[in-house]
Amino acid sequence: MTDDEFVCAEFGIIDFNDIEKFAPDCCQREMLLTLHEKTDGEEYVDSGALRRLLLEIGRRYGKSDGFRIGEKGNPSAVYSWAHLDFVSKVRVTMRSGRNRRREASTYGAKLAFPALELILVRSDPDSDFYLRDLDRRWSLAGETCGWEDVVRHPDRKIALVDSPIWRTLGNGDVFEDGLGIDYPPFYINGGWLFGWDSIDADEFEEQLETVK
Repeated sequence: MTDDEFVCAEFGIIDFNDIEKFAPDCCQREMLLTLHEKTDGEEYVDSGALRRLLLEIGRRYGKSDGFRIGEKGNPSAVYSWAHLDFVSKVRVTMRSGRNRRREASTYGAKLAFPALELILVRSDPDSDFYLRDLDRRWSLAGETCGWEDVVRHPDRKIALVDSPIWRTLGNGDVFEDGLGIDYPPFYINGGWLFGWDSIDADEFEEQLETVK
């Protein structure tokens, strides 16, 4: 398994059930199994705990040269502390987003809370940059899906639960770092900073009236 293939598998772009086709080595296989067990199942793990598990696997397989604890470094350097920290944040956010999508998509939930708002839920030194980047992505995603079921608010990112804008935000054909999912983080670079807030029926109608 090449480094590029490994990174795609780390972020779930290559499904865990397909990894053997790419002949992963023992370290890659164990790391990917850990990511699968801890973020695709029901057992909760925070990103720090997941990162520590991955670092320990890397050490056992002699990958510790890149482990400079706490160093920001280059997140694209496979096996480095910065990279495994980044992967852990994205994968834990994916787990949370998937569960949130399941809860929000039930019939009862959509009656009470028909819409969702994408908001910043974690701080980061580069939060301002990622907020500006989200503005760009939201605009492109909206144009791509024809703004279907989206509130055209100048400052808020609100759309119905089943609006195609959510699928578009994660579409790898629209955004090169898209994860192919319709829930946060949607994409790799900065997506882990965002999450959903529920919008009830009354507020949704109010927002629609506001932007008319």
